[in-house]
Amino acid sequence: MTRNLALIASLLASVAAPALAEGTRNLSGELTYLQRIALPEGAALKAEVHGPHDVILAEAEIPTNGAQVPLPFTLEIAQDVAARLTLAIAFEGQPRWKAPQIDIAAGTDDVALGAIVATPYVAAGFESQFNCEGKIVGAGFVNDSVVLTLPDGSQRVLPQVIAASGAKFADPDNPDQTFFWNKGENATMRIDGILTECAGVAEAQAAPWHAGGTAHDGAGEWGIDVSDDNYTLTRTGEDDVVGVLPAPQWRDGAVVWDVADPGMTLRTTQAICTGADGMPHPETVSLTLGDGPALQGCGGDPAVLLQGADWKVVDLLGKGVPSDGDGVIRFAPDGSVSGKSFCNNFIGSYEIGAEGLSMGHLASTLMICGAGADYREPEFLQTLRTAKTFTIADDGALELRGSDGAVMLRAVR
Repeated sequence: MTRNLALIASLLASVAAPALAEGTRNLSGELTYLQRIALPEGAALKAEVHGPHDVILAEAEIPTNGAQVPLPFTLEIAQDVAARLTLAIAFEGQPRWKAPQIDIAAGTDDVALGAIVATPYVAAGFESQFNCEGKIVGAGFVNDSVVLTLPDGSQRVLPQVIAASGAKFADPDNPDQTFFWNKGENATMRIDGILTECAGVAEAQAAPWHAGGTAHDGAGEWGIDVSDDNYTLTRTGEDDVVGVLPAPQWRDGAVVWDVADPGMTLRTTQAICTGADGMPHPETVSLTLGDGPALQGCGGDPAVLLQGADWKVVDLLGKGVPSDGDGVIRFAPDGSVSGKSFCNNFIGSYEIGAEGLSMGHLASTLMICGAGADYREPEFLQTLRTAKTFTIADDGALELRGSDGAVMLRAVR
């Protein structure tokens, strides 16, 4: 007990925490593992909390000093920012146990995570990257097994099995429900019964990020494009500026990049910003060059505002919704849209471009439902097809709008 209390005190003292002027909250829990193996001398608990743009909100590497699992921890981070927590137990500089990534929703309350179970970490050799329906999965090889690194950081080690073609690896205890079948540059993967098709990618890269707006005097526009930390700054009537962004910092509720040459500060907050095209963006951005005035603009992919949790329809064409069926819309990162149109399930695609929002190729099942749901289903699907843009209301509701700007559909989470 004394050693565990000392570990908490040491962890709190060494965490890179946000400025004291900013409201903070605590993340707490216990890291453990199921194997009956004692931690060796020299083991350390490693904790990192990342926020938007992978900015570090808190980090620590604390010697266990002989303590055994469970290892309690408490981390202090800024309030009102979504975060990702990663935990590991390292020895001789290498991770030996890792826990799956934990997503922390934005808020102000402390978060008690309870017991978090880590699994043995296997260091694979050369690792190939696969895009599995919008999610990046790593596949490395150790002896006759594949080591899959899933999007949450967890691993699955699957031994090779006999296959008619390609290279197949499967869980010996449940081979039909968990396997990875590599066929050239593509693969089929099933994890715990969930089947996905995967395509090999040359290298996993962060999605490009763009921000821009109108110059402070209204004359011309500015924009900045970032890809793998390389940026290009464009301004009307000025030469382009190219360079490399340093690691971001969290400062006063914002992600900040300070670039020494050419004396540029880029600042972004997670606040919805409406661009000149009327499209909402997830970030409000400012850019300062030297002693000049700050350039204001919007940043990030508008699709991010649609993706995530399901949207439940609460009003359609100003006439409410039927009582005998649910309207649900689900936007996926791979460009697919699906849900329930009060009666039937539907699936299709969506795209956000210069012309706004478009949804098409909508197909649905053919079930017989209640009278109200049946009657309003065609209106629902037609509304999706004719929506031209969207807004996020002050209460967080999604509003799909037509070509005249009128709200056709409202949905909430």
